[in-house]
Amino acid sequence: MSFIRADSLGDLLFAQGFVTARDRLFQMHLIRLLIQGRTAELAGYPALDQDRRMRTIGLDRLARRQAAILNPGNAALFQKYADGVNAFIVTAPQALHLEFRLAGISPEPWTVTDSLSLLYFWVCHGRRPGHGNPPPDAAAHRGIRQNLPDPAPEHPPG
Repeated sequence: MSFIRADSLGDLLFAQGFVTARDRLFQMHLIRLLIQGRTAELAGYPALDQDRRMRTIGLDRLARRQAAILNPGNAALFQKYADGVNAFIVTAPQALHLEFRLAGISPEPWTVTDSLSLLYFWVCHGRRPGHGNPPPDAAAHRGIRQNLPDPAPEHPPG
């Protein structure tokens, strides 16, 4: 577990992005592909139905719209986190996860939109640290929650 000490919130978010990428970049990349409806790039034809469903739900479209209207202070904070993720990708290519090499892919730069879409994805699943229920603003997503694939099933299939 990393311990981060920072002089500012921006520095903290940058460091958190770097550390998270160091520990979980491949997972972040897979979840981004899932949210964007791009898992068929790795899994081929069997993933097309899931990709169509995710594109129809449109969490990535929602995140793009929201990123465009974030107030400048919040946008800057989200960007600091993305900058930290991207700093890991650029400065530590030798430390990229083995899974990238095995899959024959490279990580893509992380964006504010990626962070927002990941947050929306977790809200749709009712997953918030320390809370058993989704927030009231997630009520509109209740109907789509059952259509989203579970990113972290409690029990592996089989």
